[in-house]
Amino acid sequence: MKILILLGDITKRGGTERTTCVLSSILATLNYEVFIISFSSSNEDTPFYSFGDEIYIKHLNLPSIPIKITKKPRWYLSAYKNLQKQVSLLSPQLIISTGHNFNTILPFVKSKQKIRIIGCEHWDFSNLPRSTRFLMKLSYKYLDALVVLTDAAREKVKGLNKNTVVIPNALPFLSDRISALDSKRILLVGRLSQEKGYERLVPIAKHLKIKYPDWHIDIFGEGELETYLTGLFKENEVDDYITINSPIKNIENEYLKSSIYLMVSHNEAMPMVILEAKSCGVPIIAYYCEGTGALIKEEKDGFIIQNKNQNGIVEKLSLLIQNEKLRAEIGANARRNALEYSTENIGKKWKAVIDSFQSR
Repeated sequence: MKILILLGDITKRGGTERTTCVLSSILATLNYEVFIISFSSSNEDTPFYSFGDEIYIKHLNLPSIPIKITKKPRWYLSAYKNLQKQVSLLSPQLIISTGHNFNTILPFVKSKQKIRIIGCEHWDFSNLPRSTRFLMKLSYKYLDALVVLTDAAREKVKGLNKNTVVIPNALPFLSDRISALDSKRILLVGRLSQEKGYERLVPIAKHLKIKYPDWHIDIFGEGELETYLTGLFKENEVDDYITINSPIKNIENEYLKSSIYLMVSHNEAMPMVILEAKSCGVPIIAYYCEGTGALIKEEKDGFIIQNKNQNGIVEKLSLLIQNEKLRAEIGANARRNALEYSTENIGKKWKAVIDSFQSR
């Protein structure tokens, strides 16, 4: 079977690109022929993540998805025409889309081809603009399947598609080592953007700097808020306690050199970084959102703190900083629970969905 996976820009360094890399590898391992259509990259571009030689990548060199709603109709039309051309050339049996902008045009492609279409929804439906939710309600019912990441997400999109299934993200790697949890380092990984909530680190760092001056917070990421955050940390005199580092490909080593993983995001669908931290046996502390609630087993492999409760974050950080035995216990649980998201287990879920089409 030939499968097309639709992606906005394969050169980006975010969670969608990471999950697409992992998914393409899983499908190739299952002996499917996998093509990735990257809409906004060119032939001269190089993917940030490493895709196997067995994965075919096609760059369409189109403009990025516009933010303004008034500019989207022209983009949708261009994306549809270019996708229709690729479908005619490649003749896939299945198309998997990685976001609502592509999901909404899939039914129009299917109307002219005898193919199956799966839409993946990785955003919190309740946080999407009203216009986007309206388009989803119109188009998603024509998808052959809608894949969401968590049971909570399935409840939110209930009614959009009769065949909505939960398939979590798979572990991008299963580390053959675990962190010794003996470094005085707290780690965060992710794009420097509004939803990640890095500004909420300021009061947390102020507390920690006084109580635990020999500890340090490291962020690995880049994005539109880098200049703002750098200035914010300096203005609040925590720039010597928080360091922003450029993203790196071998992020596994940074988990292994850390003792606590911290997440302060406002919203997350299913954060890959939590799976990565678990794989390396690193205990997690995070504000509650849909994704953290699904991935963290409270007081087993981490702690979930009510949103905006910075005192709760500081309290649990202090608990883990002071108690090495508890750090080790929670880290061991995290490693063990990470295996639930192995590529083998997630591959079985994808194969079941794909096989179900053949029995219809």
